[in-house]
Amino acid sequence: MKINESNVLKIMNKDNKDHLTDAIKEEINLLNPKVQKYLEPDVNYLIITDKVYVAITLGQSISKLTQEIWNSNDYFKAMVLDTILTDLLFTLSNTTYQLIKNDIKKKDKALSKRLTPGDELDLSMNQTILDNLQTKLLCNEYFVIEPLHSLVYMYIIQDEFDCNEDISCKSCANQSCHLRSKYENNS
Repeated sequence: MKINESNVLKIMNKDNKDHLTDAIKEEINLLNPKVQKYLEPDVNYLIITDKVYVAITLGQSISKLTQEIWNSNDYFKAMVLDTILTDLLFTLSNTTYQLIKNDIKKKDKALSKRLTPGDELDLSMNQTILDNLQTKLLCNEYFVIEPLHSLVYMYIIQDEFDCNEDISCKSCANQSCHLRSKYENNS
């Protein structure tokens, strides 16, 4: 998976400060070989009669690397790595959305917006989704997904979809989200 330097810079350096841009780019270049070595992306989805369960992860090894860097107290490097991995995870999620959307479209159906445990769904749905998918992901007693850098969510299969994208800025409360300007004209 290719790191999108532009996305990382937008997230971490909204004010375009040159010294920060240079520092972030340097960390991206230093981290890239390790990220590529430790990434183990895995996507699972299951289409059931009226819903789709989805689980996506960047893998256990990359989570261990993340913990090592945080534990080394190099917080800037850890933040750059976390931003890189979050961007890669959502890029993988968007690609998965297109695959699922195409599968559902063949049945003359559409998808709802993404429904995420802890947001639109009760957090305990993490366990329900994982139980149905039978993945390597784990859910602890607090319904937190392990490893880090994993996503679990679902879609409802319906007759129509009223958005152009999986992301809807209109229904999101995060006014400072870095994706807002990219997507708000599409939602």
